[in-house]
Amino acid sequence: MKVTKALNDLTWEKVARFDEQATNGEAWSYCENSQVRDATVYQNHLFGRVGNFVEEFQVQIAVSDQEISSSCTCSSSRETCIHVIALLYTWVSDSEDFIHVDRVSERLKHSAKMNSFPRLPGYYAPIRN
Repeated sequence: MKVTKALNDLTWEKVARFDEQATNGEAWSYCENSQVRDATVYQNHLFGRVGNFVEEFQVQIAVSDQEISSSCTCSSSRETCIHVIALLYTWVSDSEDFIHVDRVSERLKHSAKMNSFPRLPGYYAPIRN
């Protein structure tokens, strides 16, 4: 299944408004000075590790037409932390750099089909001197 419309419709402006409401705009400056690793997308979910060279946190986000729900392994008391919003900023600016689980799944299915062809006897025989 492809990435959902709700996730594809997420824009820089929407994330910036969300950032302003949730962190008073702090997440953008954090995003500029941090690193998102293992960024992955599946349907309406984003996953990634967000941090810097000192600390790193696991982030999960689900985006629907009505809301954004998330979790992060940081100890922030905010409802939505800067790590979540940093992953959202990364999505709207570099979505093609995310690992798309649906694409990987299709490649694996195709690979499995290619490997299921019968081998011809002797075709892979070792070369003898």
